[in-house]
Amino acid sequence: MRPSYGVNCRRAVVLFALFVGNQALAEQICNEAIPATVPNGRYVVHGDGTVTDGSTGLMWKRCPEGLSGSDCSEGTVNKYTWQAALQQAATTELAGYTDWRVPNIKELTSLVEPRCYFPAIDITAFPNTPWNNWFWSASSNAEYDAWSVLFSYGLNGIVDKNYYADAVAVRLVRGGQLFSLLSLSVSVNGSGRVTSGDGRLACPGTCSATYAAAAPVTLSASPDPGWQFTGWGGACTGTADCTLTIEGPTAVTANFTQTSNRYQLDSPVNASFESGIGVVHGWVCEAQQVSLQVDALEPFRAAYGAERPDSQALCGDSANGFAAAINWSEYGDGEHTLRLLADGQPLTQAQVNVTTLGASYLTGRSATTTVTDFPTAGLNTPLVWSEPHQNFMVGAELRGAVRSNAALATNAPHHWESPLAGGVESGQALIRGWSCQASRVSVTLDGTTFAIPYGSEREDTQSACGDTNNGYALAINWNDVGDGPHTLTLHLDDSPVETRPFTIATPAGQGTLTGVQSRHSVQDFPNPGDSLTLQWSEPHQNFRLTDYTAATGPTPQSYHRKVRAYFQGVLGRAPSAEELDAWSTVLLDNKGSVWRPTGDGLQLHLSDLTGWGTESPSDAEVRALVDTVLNQLFGMASGLDRRIPDYYVSQLLGGHIRPRGLVNAVLNDLAIMPRVDGSYGKPNGWTGGPGEGLLTQAQIDAYRARVEAND
Repeated sequence: MRPSYGVNCRRAVVLFALFVGNQALAEQICNEAIPATVPNGRYVVHGDGTVTDGSTGLMWKRCPEGLSGSDCSEGTVNKYTWQAALQQAATTELAGYTDWRVPNIKELTSLVEPRCYFPAIDITAFPNTPWNNWFWSASSNAEYDAWSVLFSYGLNGIVDKNYYADAVAVRLVRGGQLFSLLSLSVSVNGSGRVTSGDGRLACPGTCSATYAAAAPVTLSASPDPGWQFTGWGGACTGTADCTLTIEGPTAVTANFTQTSNRYQLDSPVNASFESGIGVVHGWVCEAQQVSLQVDALEPFRAAYGAERPDSQALCGDSANGFAAAINWSEYGDGEHTLRLLADGQPLTQAQVNVTTLGASYLTGRSATTTVTDFPTAGLNTPLVWSEPHQNFMVGAELRGAVRSNAALATNAPHHWESPLAGGVESGQALIRGWSCQASRVSVTLDGTTFAIPYGSEREDTQSACGDTNNGYALAINWNDVGDGPHTLTLHLDDSPVETRPFTIATPAGQGTLTGVQSRHSVQDFPNPGDSLTLQWSEPHQNFRLTDYTAATGPTPQSYHRKVRAYFQGVLGRAPSAEELDAWSTVLLDNKGSVWRPTGDGLQLHLSDLTGWGTESPSDAEVRALVDTVLNQLFGMASGLDRRIPDYYVSQLLGGHIRPRGLVNAVLNDLAIMPRVDGSYGKPNGWTGGPGEGLLTQAQIDAYRARVEAND
């Protein structure tokens, strides 16, 4: 009996005839423009030759019959008639299991990854899969034919059960028959959300899904503002994330109750992921001052007094909102605790997980990418790296970073920081800046005027204003305002100061999104060979960084130059061999960050050098430290433009640079910090900085010679 192929396999016959025997000439090719149907984490590879599919609950043999080894490279692919394939399954034992079988056609095609070919399958989970062989399924088409899959392009067709024995391979499976699916339904009591780890449930919204028997599902509950999660009902219990094994029709209830707290921390939420420049906001009923504290560091004041109509019922008024900007990258990778304080007393806290790109502030980078099928199938959303936000954002590129304190045309020094004129905004952000002399600050957005809380602590205004209570900030969700061009006018004491045009970009014009999930990979950013993962964050209404992998992992030796730079700046000498090794290991453990070093070596060096203890230093001590560091780095402090030391004195006095971070800040700002790869940083556009030639080439060369003397 000759082979008989279905209509959808005619192209496959041609390909098979052309490429059989040439498998070694092909490498897998994937079209990144096509959305992946196999998300990261779907397959769990075990060390016993098996793979579990988290989406279906099925367990597969990693290797086709005849192949073995950790990468399925040992042996040759065995070929079978259909009946022989069934017999092979019945006699197979692997990893202690004897219930292996030939998959049905739906199970077999569930392995196909349509965006890839040569082969069209996940080669991490199923390495060395031959693309030029048909694979049997257990699904008969007629008396003489059975369905098969060719993984060159993921094609399926019918093959004679007996005739085509020289080209049909087998990959075995075990577990319950797929597509005998079981229902999982979720109901919500109160105000909150339930999502599943696989992204298939987002309730309210999508509150039911079907799963294969024995499939594991993890459910998470998140209360809406003013509510708290009080526990599961039905198939789940307790208040922690609930992991279920679906064994039949399953129902779960999530219970939320309204809180009576006279405060609310809207963002960050507990267990959130944070990156770049973030926004902390919420409301407090009664306080003279609202402050925020990260870990055990010094608290900093938030702008307080914004209109929050949702606080009226509990507070008796609505002027209770607070907001502050925070650069999460300054605190380093890993878990941190942010506390909300009212008049110095703690009210609540949130645990957050921070992912950085290995620096406190990246400059001179640019990148664009597109998230496919987001926020819904068939829609694409552009993302662009934004230096002012230190994140990838929905929409077009912002027109540049503003990091100086350039004053507007007012009688008193003033700086409007965000939004930028001609820029693009999206998601949760701040309208923020500072002014030395004002009683009231307000803005007019597209003709509507509203007040902005004024008088928050801004230490960087000390030198310009003579005091620090000059900041203003208001949290705003730009996605609620709407896509397209807008204008914003800033008023000081009811007098217009400046009008800025800007653009708002929302995901596909859909405004605030709820109940959606998306993950996106970006390659070659911020450096060639690097990779990172972005994930949609509902509290931020934008994407945030959740994972970053450098192209080549650094070693302690790769930080030698950086350690020498720190010792030169702090102590005016090279480190000993023991100090070099010890501090290189510290930097490696902290991914190059000196903001939160382990141990106390370098921090104590600074204390010894300056005589600073736990008390706040005087202006004279701060200036002495700056002059000492600059002199020891560049050898001629008196030859430096005085704007450089003046700038760093103001940054230290304002609390924007910690003493132990001074050397790092100087070298990064002046664009001569040695990187892990031995190269040096690029000018960052700091107004009044190296872009104006404040350091001579001779000074830079002298610094490099001192640092690299023992390389």
